[in-house]
Amino acid sequence: AYKHQLKLANEIIDRMQSTMSNRTVWVFAFIIWKIWRKIYDNIIINSDQIDWLKDIVNNGKGNIILCPTHWSYIDFLIVSYILFHFKMEVPY
Repeated sequence: AYKHQLKLANEIIDRMQSTMSNRTVWVFAFIIWKIWRKIYDNIIINSDQIDWLKDIVNNGKGNIILCPTHWSYIDFLIVSYILFHFKMEVPY
């Protein structure tokens, strides 16, 4: 009975697990970029800080925890877009 329950649990977890489609991310990034060009004059990014984050992630020095304020959904969208633009893993 235990093996059956374990198999069933694994099947449920496999169905729950999400996968990210690169095509979907590219389409989303393109649409967001078009919208932001209409809304904002510019978005200023501290590329030194991005390089610092990339170094942490790529060299196994630690993990990054993103804590958007959720005052609006724009903060999460901007962070995701910036990570995508700098070829970092996008949270999902």
